[in-house]
Amino acid sequence: LGLRFVRRSHATTAQSDLWVNVYGDAQVYLMGRHTTVECIELPDGTTTLLGVEPLEFMGIEPDLRNQRLVLLPDEEWLRV
Repeated sequence: LGLRFVRRSHATTAQSDLWVNVYGDAQVYLMGRHTTVECIELPDGTTTLLGVEPLEFMGIEPDLRNQRLVLLPDEEWLRV
């Protein structure tokens, strides 16, 4: 992907403990919004996950009851 290597870090997943490469400046675009985050490289076959913090940075929150993502109005999340 051409991302900038930042560091190696220890991570715990549901499957194991492992050392991962951390990369910076990953651009995430979702539901018409975007943010820049660090991301980690996981072994092939590992299920990936977008964390809650990137969602918060974009003003998107999970609606767990209805299993969907909800865009917050611009005036609610842009003032942070």
